[in-house]
Amino acid sequence: GLMFLALVGGLWVAAGRTAREREQLAQARLAEADRKAEAQHHEHLLQQVFDHVGEGICLFDADLRLRAVNGRMADLVGLDPALTVPGTPLRDWLTQLARNGEYGAVNVEAEVARRLAEVARPVRSLAQRRRTDGRTIETRRTPLPD
Repeated sequence: GLMFLALVGGLWVAAGRTAREREQLAQARLAEADRKAEAQHHEHLLQQVFDHVGEGICLFDADLRLRAVNGRMADLVGLDPALTVPGTPLRDWLTQLARNGEYGAVNVEAEVARRLAEVARPVRSLAQRRRTDGRTIETRRTPLPD
C-alpha cells in the first residue's frame, strides 16, 4: 500500500512539474514572438527611412555582401537594379561599374581589386567622381563597428 501511495505521489509531483515546464515554455515562446514582432517593426521603420531619403544609401556586411539598399542607389551610381538584391557581393557592383566605364578606361579586374582593397581598410572616406552621364556624385563611406 505504501509503495503504491509513493508511486502515485511521485507521479503527481512529476505531472505538476511537467505542467509548470509547459507553462514556462509557452511563456518563453510568447516572449520570443513579441521580440520578433518588435524587431520586424523596427526593420520596417528603418527600411522606410532608407526609402525616403533623397540620397542613395547602402549597407554591406563584413563579408562585403549587400545587407540593405534604397531604391535611389542604383540610379545614382549607374547600377543594374538586379544587383540591389540583399546578398549581392560588392565585387559584382564594382565589376559592373568598371565595365560600364564609370571609372574611366581601366583594366576591370585590376580596378575591382584596387577598390576592394580600399574598402577593406576600415576608415571613413569621401570621394567624388564624374559619371559617364556627366553627373558628379559624392560617395561617403562610414565603417560600422561590426
